[in-house]
Amino acid sequence: MLIMAYLFTRLSLHQVYDFWQTLSLSTILVLFFLFLVNLMVQLWRWRTLVISHLPKTSFDQIIKSFFAGFTLRLSVPGGYAEVGKIFLVSGGRKETLFAFGMEKYIIASTQFLLVGFAGMYILPEFYAGSFTMVVLAVTLFTVYPYFKKFPFLKRHLDPDFPYSSSMIIVAVLTVMVYALVTTQYYFMLLPEKVLTWLEMASVVIILIGSAMIPISYSGLGVREGVGIFLFQRFDVGQEIVVGMTLLIFLLNIVLPAIVGMVVIFKFRK
Repeated sequence: MLIMAYLFTRLSLHQVYDFWQTLSLSTILVLFFLFLVNLMVQLWRWRTLVISHLPKTSFDQIIKSFFAGFTLRLSVPGGYAEVGKIFLVSGGRKETLFAFGMEKYIIASTQFLLVGFAGMYILPEFYAGSFTMVVLAVTLFTVYPYFKKFPFLKRHLDPDFPYSSSMIIVAVLTVMVYALVTTQYYFMLLPEKVLTWLEMASVVIILIGSAMIPISYSGLGVREGVGIFLFQRFDVGQEIVVGMTLLIFLLNIVLPAIVGMVVIFKFRK
């Protein structure tokens, strides 16, 4: 909240609201459609890992745990409480926990890889750091299929589980999520024609990566500050940047979190 308060001392809330008013009905509909597709892709990603570890899990439980995860993600800085969604899936707690852990491991590895490439593309002054992130991501991806051979892990993991194929599927679905969010931002700035889709993707990937810093709720405030820093390179106004990031936050995170809140209160026993 302090970060957001600081940002709002530097810009006009009225101008942020004015930007929202400039969005056409067709743009709002496109944003909402992309949001729905994004949700389906993320649900597919979670289902892929849960079914891999607990084949008999019902789709109803997968949906409940999926939406509950959005709510729990907002309960503590960094989103670590999202792990609580495993308690809405019946079956072995260990298997569900491993499904959650593997999802986060692959998502984080994919983020490191994409943020590294994005930084090399639009932040040449940080090339060394960006390249290091790419190397780290490649290392994480290389190690993942061999988890079941590590002495301290193999007793907990299924030796017949297709780790390589699951890693590829989850990584591809994660890239799809980022592509959909990028397209949401792109459509909001489409009338301005100031960024290509690839430039927008580079900016958005770093924005999403900034949410990994565990000092705020789902990156709120941090994302806006990073967005102002990145978009100023393309002469995009601060109010427009904050307007876009807040709208995406409300649509992509808060809205499903409200659904998750209903799920948690209804099935809290």
